[in-house]
Amino acid sequence: MRSPWSWCAALTEARGPEPYRVLFPLGAAFAILGASVWPLRLWVGMPYPGPLHASLMIEGFEISFVSGFLLTVAPRMTRTDSVRREVPWVALGVILFGAAAWLGFAAVAHACAFLTLGLVAFTVAGRFARRANDPPEEVVFAVVGLALGLVGAALQLAAAVGPWIEPAPRLGLRMMSLGMVLSPVMGFGALLVPVFLEIKDPLLIPKIAHPHERPARRALYATLAALLAITFLADALGAPMIGPFGRALIATFMLVWVWKLWRLPGRRTVPAFVMWSAGWFVGLGLWAAALLPEHEIGALHLTLLGGYGALTMGIASRVVVTHGGHGPDAEARVLTPMRAALLVLALVTRLVAEGAGAAAPMWLAVSALAWMVAWLQWLLAARSSLVRAAPKP
Repeated sequence: MRSPWSWCAALTEARGPEPYRVLFPLGAAFAILGASVWPLRLWVGMPYPGPLHASLMIEGFEISFVSGFLLTVAPRMTRTDSVRREVPWVALGVILFGAAAWLGFAAVAHACAFLTLGLVAFTVAGRFARRANDPPEEVVFAVVGLALGLVGAALQLAAAVGPWIEPAPRLGLRMMSLGMVLSPVMGFGALLVPVFLEIKDPLLIPKIAHPHERPARRALYATLAALLAITFLADALGAPMIGPFGRALIATFMLVWVWKLWRLPGRRTVPAFVMWSAGWFVGLGLWAAALLPEHEIGALHLTLLGGYGALTMGIASRVVVTHGGHGPDAEARVLTPMRAALLVLALVTRLVAEGAGAAAPMWLAVSALAWMVAWLQWLLAARSSLVRAAPKP
C-alpha cells in the first residue's frame, strides 16, 4: 500500500503542477470525516465531538481547499514556476493534522495546521516576490487571511500546550473560520463570482473603481482587510460587539457593493445559483451571529455551511472541470440539483437542531449525513477531471 507521501508525489509528478488535484480530494475527505462525528455520537455513543468537528472542518476541510486554490492560482497570477515540490509537503501536513486531531493529540494537530499554513504562506509569498506579473488587488485579502490563520493556529497551539488561555473564548478558531476563510472568500469571491455568474459589469465597483483601475481598488481592499483584522483585536480586548458587527458590515459591503449580489445571475444554472445564494448566506450568518450572540454557533452555520460549504463546492466544481479540459457547462455534471438539495437539507436540519432540545443529536446526525452524501457524490463526479489533466496547447 502506497504511503500518502508517495501517492501525492506520484500524482503531482504524473499530472503536472496542479495542486488542486491533490488538495481538493483531501478537502472533500475532511468534509466527510468532519461531519461523521455526529452520526457516530448518535450510533456508538462517541463523546461530545463539538471541538473535534470544528477543528476538522476548519483546519482540515477549509485549509485543504484554500491551500489547493491559492497554490493553483498563485503561479498563474504571478507568471512564476510551479509549486510541484511543495504540494506533497502541504498534503502531508494536512493528513498528519487529521490523524492527530482524530487521535486526540490537540497540540500536535494545531502544530501541523500552523506549519502547513506557514508553508502555503511562504510558497505564495515567494511567487509574489519574484513575480513577472502584478497579481490582482484582491490578493490583499489572501495575504491577510493567511496571516489571521497563522495567528489563529498559533493561539490554539499555545492553549493546547500549556496553561495559557486564549484572550477570548474560541478566538483562535474564530480567527481561522472568520479570518483565514472569510478574507479570501470576500477577495477572490469579488474577482471570480460575478464573472462566473455573468453578472452585468462584474468587475466594476460603482463610484469607486472601473475594472482596470488599481489605485482606488487597492485602497479600498487594504482598508477593509485591515478593518477585518482589527475586529479580532476587538474580540481579544473584550469588546465582543465590535467584532461580530464589524465583520458583518465589512462582508455586507463586499457582497452588495463589490459582488453585486442584488443582481440575479446572468448564467441561469444550478452551479451559478448555488454560488449566488452562498454569498447571501455568508452575510446572513454573520448578521445572525451578531444579533443573536446566545445562538452564535448555530447562526454561524448559515455562513459556514450555507456560505463557505456551498461556495467551496461551486468554485471547486468550476476549477476541476475547466482545468480538466472541459468548458464551464460541464460543471453542471459535478454540482447537480441533487447535490445542491443535499446542501440545503444539511443547512435546514442543522438550524432545526439549534432549538430541538433533547432531539438535537438526531437532527445533527441527519444534517451530517446529508452533507456527507453531497460531498461523496461530488468527489465521485469530479474524479475524472481530478485525475485527467487538461491537454496542453
